[in-house]
Amino acid sequence: MIAEIAEAIVAKYRQDTDLRQTLTGGLHFQQAEQENTSPYCVFYIVGIDREELMGDADDCITDFSLQFNVFSAAADGGYEIANMSDRVAKCFSWQTVYPSGYRSIWMKPEPTVGPSLVDEIWQCTLNYSLGIQKD
Repeated sequence: MIAEIAEAIVAKYRQDTDLRQTLTGGLHFQQAEQENTSPYCVFYIVGIDREELMGDADDCITDFSLQFNVFSAAADGGYEIANMSDRVAKCFSWQTVYPSGYRSIWMKPEPTVGPSLVDEIWQCTLNYSLGIQKD
């Protein structure tokens, strides 16, 4: 199930021309290459919960907590990281992703950690709740 979620998120990214042009260093699952260039984004699955409303475990809604971390080395006072964060939000907030074998219920934005400068790299964290159910 985790692989299907990661593939669906990458597919959604690849469909968004604006986001691909903004994240010239790409979108990566779990870890970017060490020699990766800025700007880029790394996403993680930080938690999985199941909501069994009725029926059995196969009918449950699985809720994934996702985290998107965007990184920029631009010395522009945070403008590039703000633009990148907006593009990520536009691509994923309340949008539908299509994990193979599942149907998307929601892609809900959660609280965001605003831009900060750490070791001369701008960083921002966007959090999402992704609800899916087996087809």
